[in-house]
Amino acid sequence: LCDEILTRKLRILWSDSAGLYNMNSNLVSKLRDAGCIKLWVGVESPSGKIMKFVGKNIHKLGIAEIRNRLRMIHKVGIWVGVSLIVGMPYETESDLRTMCNFIQDCNEFVDVWQINKLQIKANSLFMQKPSDYRIEIIYDSQKNGLGFNEIQGLKWEDKQKQQNDFFQRVVSIIGGNLYSLGTLNNVMGNDHLVFFLYRQLHSKINVRKWINSHFSAGGEYNFKRAPTRKVFVEEKSFVEDINTGFLVPSDTMLEKIISLC
Repeated sequence: LCDEILTRKLRILWSDSAGLYNMNSNLVSKLRDAGCIKLWVGVESPSGKIMKFVGKNIHKLGIAEIRNRLRMIHKVGIWVGVSLIVGMPYETESDLRTMCNFIQDCNEFVDVWQINKLQIKANSLFMQKPSDYRIEIIYDSQKNGLGFNEIQGLKWEDKQKQQNDFFQRVVSIIGGNLYSLGTLNNVMGNDHLVFFLYRQLHSKINVRKWINSHFSAGGEYNFKRAPTRKVFVEEKSFVEDINTGFLVPSDTMLEKIISLC
């Protein structure tokens, strides 16, 4: 696909999800040359024990190589998003520390983080072969969904408490970079804004510099005279993002913002 884009000299920008296992410097350079400006990477957990347990081959790389490949994507100028999951079966304090250390080590070159609590889906391997993961699937009437007991560990009630605790602790490490909170990460994770800035500023270095200089840690634009939210809406300078529900700059406002660079 990248070869075809390059052969046809298509001037397009695009994003996608990617796995790290077969990633190399030649591939990421070609992705960027072909117009890729953002990749979401499903690391899920940097704990080799957890990844091996759930059957993800990324565990064969090791934490150091995972970091190297994320940094490699960053260096060619691609926006880096990383997805992590807490609450895996038999996840421990040690696994959580590994995740928190990993986040701190990667914050310099990861632009946006997405954290999820593990959910059991109907067609997942957890549901189809629970005995392989030493869990017992149960129905959670309070959440109208599925939960699980660790056969040799925590019952679902205690597992939920652990999930919530681990989630909050990971969020505290990430701070302003969490995709699902109303923080700077709403800016860093906003595809409409990131694509617009890449078109205008052309490089990741310039985009990062602009965002960091124009937005606060709360994700708010630093106007010298900040209009009220009511004025924003009435002037249609900000609109509601249909995907996130957050108030984001309209195309007109983005053009005004760029003119201030």
